[in-house]
Amino acid sequence: MFPEAKIVNGWPQTGRNRAISKLRKAFATHISGDQHLGSTVQYGIDNWKDAGYAIVSPATGCIWTRRWHPPMAGKNRKEEWPGNFGDFEDGFGNKITVLAVANPHKTVVEPIRHNELSTGYSVVKFKRDTRDIELSNWPYYAGPENGEPFPFWPVRFNQLDNYGKKAVVWLPEIISSGIDNPVIRIYRERTGEMIYALRINGNTFQPKAFAYGNYTIEIGEPDTGTWQKFEGLNATSFQERQPLEVIF
Repeated sequence: MFPEAKIVNGWPQTGRNRAISKLRKAFATHISGDQHLGSTVQYGIDNWKDAGYAIVSPATGCIWTRRWHPPMAGKNRKEEWPGNFGDFEDGFGNKITVLAVANPHKTVVEPIRHNELSTGYSVVKFKRDTRDIELSNWPYYAGPENGEPFPFWPVRFNQLDNYGKKAVVWLPEIISSGIDNPVIRIYRERTGEMIYALRINGNTFQPKAFAYGNYTIEIGEPDTGTWQKFEGLNATSFQERQPLEVIF
């Protein structure tokens, strides 16, 4: 497959990966649209599924007949998935996992030409109490109160799944009090790089990391400028260790 760079924004690959890496550092879901193909994917940078999820909303009025019909079947598909789902590399070597796609199709629903192009809209749900996320694309003619989304939607996952890269090492579990759902920022001291930042759900969280060495953790509330900083925290391969207790 050799998709056009102006369509997929996948070239140069360094720019694409840098953008996805920044989304991943924030555990962010990517929501996009225009007259593009309604779809949901999980990005990959170094490996499939090591980054976040994205939804492309179908247009409510579409004149472009975009479709996803790769010449080979995707890898690592679920049993119920069709051949154009699963793990792929595009023509630039970018890794994507296709989870749902709304290709143009035959229909008898009026206006026929309009609906054959898989026009529609997206519904995105964020559950604040659990941080669960639900993405779905719906046909233009379907109402969310009694209709059905396109096949294979909704796609459900948790906010933490937006940093799909697997842990290599662990930092101490954080147990905080005095601030509800504090923000944590993790830095690798060797490079000064921020590994990620996250508003945790509750008062406990064990940060994962991806290389041995020392790390700095900042924890606090950016809205009030209240922070505590802990340096020289050694990452280990085992999770069970003395927790880091933080009192505000």
